[in-house]
Amino acid sequence: MREDLTFLAQRYLEVQYKNIDYIRIGVMEVPRNPAFANVIHVIPERLEAHLADYMEKLAARHVIRNTNFKLLARMFYGQLFHHILMMCSFRDDVVSLQNESSEMVDTLVSMFVQTLTIDAEN
Repeated sequence: MREDLTFLAQRYLEVQYKNIDYIRIGVMEVPRNPAFANVIHVIPERLEAHLADYMEKLAARHVIRNTNFKLLARMFYGQLFHHILMMCSFRDDVVSLQNESSEMVDTLVSMFVQTLTIDAEN
């Protein structure tokens, strides 16, 4: 699971880094255009559903503990998106934030693995 979550987080950030200018525009435009907001929401909704489904399958095989996987998936991608939003704020040092990405991904994944590990319940 650790490898899968790391892969998902790294790919997510790679794609977002390449699209940072579009994200900036989207963040500014969504409040003014509800139809645009509905279109933009489809992407994170699919990512969250995919991750929640993956975790449900692991829980069914008793690999991880059973919990609210939809919420956890939203939290996982929410933390990653927050990292991207910090770059969109124009005030934060984009280079420093990108340099911290590996540590941020490792920390995020460790938190989720610890939360989901069956042994963590005891």
